[in-house]
Amino acid sequence: MVPASRTPESKPKQESPVTPKSNAVLVIGGGIAGLKAATNLAQAGISVILTEQTPAIGGYLYQLDRTFPTNNCDICTLAPDLARHTRETAIKIMTMTEVKGVVGQPGAFSAILSTAPRYINPDNCTACGQCITVCPEKAIRLSPGLDLRAETCLRYPRSIPTAYSIDMDRCTKCGLCVDACPVSAVDLAETFQETRVQVGSVILACGGELFNPGPISAYGYGRLANVVTGLEFEQLLTASGPTQGRLIRPSDQKLPGKVAWIQCVGSRNFHPAGNSYCSSVCCMYAVKEATLARERCLPDLATTIFYMDMRTCGKGYEALYRQAEEKHHIRFIRARPGAIEENDLTKDLSITYEDDAGDLATETFDMVVLANGFQPAPRFAALAENLGVNLNSHGFVETNHLAQTASSRPGIYVCGVAQSPKDIPESIVQAAAAASQAARHTPTPPELPPSDINPVPERGVNGEPPRVGVFICECAGEINNVVDTVALHDYARRLPQVTAGSVLTLGCSPDGLQIIADVIAKNDLNRVVLAACSPWSYGPLFKNALRQAGINNNFIELANIREQAAWVDMGDKPATTRKAKDLLRMAVARVSRAVPVTHQTRRITRNALVVGGGPAGMNAALSLADLGIQIYLVEKSSRLGGQAKEILRSLAGDDIPAYLTGLIDRVESHDRIKVYREARVIQSAEESGTFRSVIETGDTGRVVLEHGAVIIATGAQPKRPSGYLYGQSQAVLTQMELEDILINQPDRAAKLNHVVMIQCADSRTPEDPDCNRICCTKAVKNALLLKQLNPQARIMVLNRDIRTYGFYEDFYQAAREQGVLFTHYTPDRKPEVVPFGDKVLVTFPDTILGRDIRIEADVLALSAGMKPQPQNMAELTGVFRLPLTAEGYFLEDHIKLRPVQLPHPGMFVCGTAHSPKDIGESITQALAAAGEAYALLAEGVWEEVTGPAYVTPGKCAACLTCVRACPYHVPYIRAGASYIDPAECRGCGTCVTECPAKAIQLPSLTDNQLTAQIGTLLA
Repeated sequence: MVPASRTPESKPKQESPVTPKSNAVLVIGGGIAGLKAATNLAQAGISVILTEQTPAIGGYLYQLDRTFPTNNCDICTLAPDLARHTRETAIKIMTMTEVKGVVGQPGAFSAILSTAPRYINPDNCTACGQCITVCPEKAIRLSPGLDLRAETCLRYPRSIPTAYSIDMDRCTKCGLCVDACPVSAVDLAETFQETRVQVGSVILACGGELFNPGPISAYGYGRLANVVTGLEFEQLLTASGPTQGRLIRPSDQKLPGKVAWIQCVGSRNFHPAGNSYCSSVCCMYAVKEATLARERCLPDLATTIFYMDMRTCGKGYEALYRQAEEKHHIRFIRARPGAIEENDLTKDLSITYEDDAGDLATETFDMVVLANGFQPAPRFAALAENLGVNLNSHGFVETNHLAQTASSRPGIYVCGVAQSPKDIPESIVQAAAAASQAARHTPTPPELPPSDINPVPERGVNGEPPRVGVFICECAGEINNVVDTVALHDYARRLPQVTAGSVLTLGCSPDGLQIIADVIAKNDLNRVVLAACSPWSYGPLFKNALRQAGINNNFIELANIREQAAWVDMGDKPATTRKAKDLLRMAVARVSRAVPVTHQTRRITRNALVVGGGPAGMNAALSLADLGIQIYLVEKSSRLGGQAKEILRSLAGDDIPAYLTGLIDRVESHDRIKVYREARVIQSAEESGTFRSVIETGDTGRVVLEHGAVIIATGAQPKRPSGYLYGQSQAVLTQMELEDILINQPDRAAKLNHVVMIQCADSRTPEDPDCNRICCTKAVKNALLLKQLNPQARIMVLNRDIRTYGFYEDFYQAAREQGVLFTHYTPDRKPEVVPFGDKVLVTFPDTILGRDIRIEADVLALSAGMKPQPQNMAELTGVFRLPLTAEGYFLEDHIKLRPVQLPHPGMFVCGTAHSPKDIGESITQALAAAGEAYALLAEGVWEEVTGPAYVTPGKCAACLTCVRACPYHVPYIRAGASYIDPAECRGCGTCVTECPAKAIQLPSLTDNQLTAQIGTLLA
């Protein structure tokens, strides 16, 4: 069991005031969580010292080919922000560095850092590879594959810093690398360096490591050639991996015909080398890998996933699971194989397993992938001791369920896998939350003076003939392994109006951006074409680089030769090269006819509007208010607390009513929070960083508020089940109603002898296809509470899967140990319920016994989850023009990397308005939304790019077509012609395509440009 934790940070310990505070934060760990925390703090004007024990930052994210549920390359989305902040703000990256100790108190910590010798100066190293060619071992890999060993190892193509390092344990000091280095970067005499830094707070984001399956001898990892881990299989799928994206068997390099995944390797077991908790990510990455293997490599590949419970309980994850089964024909078998046997001659692998009916079956596969989860790194305990923070029984940082980013030591916060196993969106949410908490111990950034908010002046190019620079990005093998980039560059130089260019190893890296800037300056370029990846990934980064060079950022065009050429047919290099030439030629024609867009940079109003007064809204408001932001908190009811008022206990045992009482007191007494009860937002408009919102209250009527950010925290509501006799029998309750009896009527609860619970009562159905995430933990919580009151109670939990992810698995195991029975049912054979006096009879199939079981239940508890509040959603989508998911929750900007940002700049979402989640997760997401809002507000400026649609009044007939067509209701008739408010226009182009008189244009996509593109393609 996870040990009881300390008091939540909602009631922090009182610290003696410290002045002055340090304007720096120490972030320990350079994985996805550490990078997110660092960039948020940097955006807010706070200096960051980012330490990483390994030679390069990035963690596991940089080693993944794709991430679920989008199957996109997420590092391509994250890297632009990282590159921008490392170039333009104060993030000091210290690789190969360990923290030896932290003394002091919040606001004035002193940390001792020890940096190991790299033996290659990262400031000088260009990663040219000369040292690799002369190394006697010749065992260098540029990315981790099935063999991670190397004397000089650049861990992955997108490595930051882009520099090699030397493992002195294997180096013979022959000196050949010293002589070979053309920039004198190798120094074999380097020694350890110790540094003392002053920081206001610390964020522990050092992640974990993947479980090593080797000690589980039955699976043969390390002994059987064709048994690989999930990460190793991932590397076989990526173009920058050891096989350049060819899915082949390690034993004989043949194409596999059948591949199996075995789940929960090292997780959810009590093997001496394993861990009892659930690692939370393995089910989804197995589904992703099986899908990608069929989609991108071998369409006829037979894929099988052996699992205990499919835990696809994140937002959008259940849909991917269903799609994998129904569209991609991935086979799912509920079984935990006991052993893998190898055929000595063919190296094929046999798996024996017990099926649902209890029968043994044996099947042969070409490869087996072990889905191994996370565990703390061996050095983690020593680091925690150096920091003075407590660990839980699993070796992760101990936190409270209601304060998941606060460690046991004030001023030291935790995020990501260092706190518990979790996937990318949860890590990013925790990182933003930790950043918002860490920022409290630093001085509030001053507002920028007018002289500092103006952009880099643009040099005028009116009247100049186009001078186009063409840059070809190799994307570290993703492109140049499939497209002949040298031939493409030669072709580009022969195109009209192309003046200069270059082939870049990685255009998005700091080195690549610097090359682009140098070529622009040397050749006096006024337009740029970058043949690389999707403009959605790196467009903002390259546009910003162009701005820094003094050129209007509408004078850049990205030819997407990766997704639209290299990835279309990876086996035909001549064809992909021809396609890339077409795309490049069209891009040059388009950028040559580009027109400039105008920029205005203005201050952002440092106030925030929080809509919703539940735990999420109140925590978001308090977090921002503690950071010096004026908050307007709007709650539609007469009381704060939201639906959490109906929750009495968390699974971890927290007293929720007591927590809410303290939280409400803090909100109502805070001098920077103005609470509006019985109020709603009826109108909102935004212009240049300032929202003007109108709220309507019962007391004061209408009030106009100006603010720079909006946080939506309107929550959700409990579902009322539609079947199983709910509302017809007093014996049928929801889990929330049962909890009320268990807490408030213990004498009545103690008399319950037979209780049945049905999971997914109104979830994972065609009508409501998503998983509600919280239902399994609710059932386990109530089962344990009932067992405390009546240890002899017989409790049966009927489920499709038990989804007690992370450390919740401990409570699931505790329930089983106390005699709670869990049995599976399938959607085609749901339990049947009929009345039986004041009780009910529940009938369900038992696959082991092969017959139906009937139970006379005193109470039937239905796990029905939650659903969006339709009225709230309808009002707010109308006011703020925000999109919703098919299930009715607010749609975030990016499901993985921007989970709390809404598509409209300056707007954020948290809590169950985003998706179903428990109260602890809602609080963490609220702190994350506050962190994102604070980063925006503290940065203090809003860059407005005036590139929306515009109307030529002389052509407009005021026919109202654009008024009716616009999905955001922006155009209206003014002075006899349509008018489009630049501040409101989203630039979607719907009005442009619908206008019969062609009176509307987008400056970034004019008719002249489109005509030129089409003409040059067909010429």
